[in-house]
Amino acid sequence: MVAPENEDEGIKYLYAISFVMSAISGILIPVMPVYAYRLGATQFVLGLIGSVPAAIYALFTFMLGGLWDRLGKKVPIITFYVMYASVCLLYSFTTLPFQIVMLKTIEGLSWALFWPPVEALIAERTAGSNKAVSNFGISWSSGAALGVFLSGFTLELNRPKDVFRLVSLSSLTLTLTSIVLIKERRVEKVEVRKRTNPTTKAKIFSEHREAWLSVALYAFGQSVIFALFPAYAEIKSMSGLMTGLYFSTLIAGRTLAFWSFGRISIEKISLIGAALMSVGSLPIAITTSFPILVAGSFSIGFGAGLLYSGAFQKVITAKAEIRGLYAGIFEGSIGIGNLSPVVAGALAERFLNAPYVLTSAGAACMFLLFILIRPSKKS
Repeated sequence: MVAPENEDEGIKYLYAISFVMSAISGILIPVMPVYAYRLGATQFVLGLIGSVPAAIYALFTFMLGGLWDRLGKKVPIITFYVMYASVCLLYSFTTLPFQIVMLKTIEGLSWALFWPPVEALIAERTAGSNKAVSNFGISWSSGAALGVFLSGFTLELNRPKDVFRLVSLSSLTLTLTSIVLIKERRVEKVEVRKRTNPTTKAKIFSEHREAWLSVALYAFGQSVIFALFPAYAEIKSMSGLMTGLYFSTLIAGRTLAFWSFGRISIEKISLIGAALMSVGSLPIAITTSFPILVAGSFSIGFGAGLLYSGAFQKVITAKAEIRGLYAGIFEGSIGIGNLSPVVAGALAERFLNAPYVLTSAGAACMFLLFILIRPSKKS
């Protein structure tokens, strides 16, 4: 059990690794699709590259969520660092898009070992307040903002293989610091076994369906853009710096939403989030005006941040013995939403701007669904 005097240090380190890993992965958000496109990937393959890790991630977060309540959370985090470092190093040796798809399956599994345990550890050290949700969201989203901003420069340098190797080295460095600095409490094993059964999972799904749908939409709208927009921007002759700025604006909007959640009372958060994502996605399909695209990206980011915050609050306020299970369902829902690029990529083979019409229409449909299911929600 963590000593009281180490509480602040422990939570700060968890926020720190959330920031750093998001920054590291954020650098690769635009770099990977452009790299794969230059290796000959079609729009469908780009969608596949975006969806394969999400499918693996969703599967394993659902399967393993309750396991960390019994076996601990430090070991999977350390395992993640080693796996992720290995995969990123291997990316630098790929010569075919198919090889990237294969490595993405391992990357998807590795991320399933990271976020649910980190979220459960953060929940152990907080009282489940809106401010805790806000601080966690700000930590990883601001890291992602920094990463995608730096990616614009890496695209201009046109040295993706060196980027993969640097990311690999960074992940290995965090392995050493996390072995020393990550601490965790123990949860009674008998209590966990009594509660993490199929009936419990079904009840959690039913009681919080709006939250899980919200976070799936959060992933749905962004994953299409992350997987396909970098290559789309290159086809449209946008510079690497402009692509990086587009993603930075999106993530800045998301980070601002996280900050707002911890300090401002926002009613009907899922409805507002879905509406903003729908409105923000459509400009990509109909214009190349950069100011309009940036305004749309901010709208997407802010809406996504609201959806994520409302859903993550369910995880952080869950009972101690089933927080890992909640975190697994939460992250698994994100994984399901992240499957959208493969469908969007197939559509883009015929109509290049169709994926962005799809994301706008999907968010609008979810907005209507939230209106329908809201009256039955008792919480």
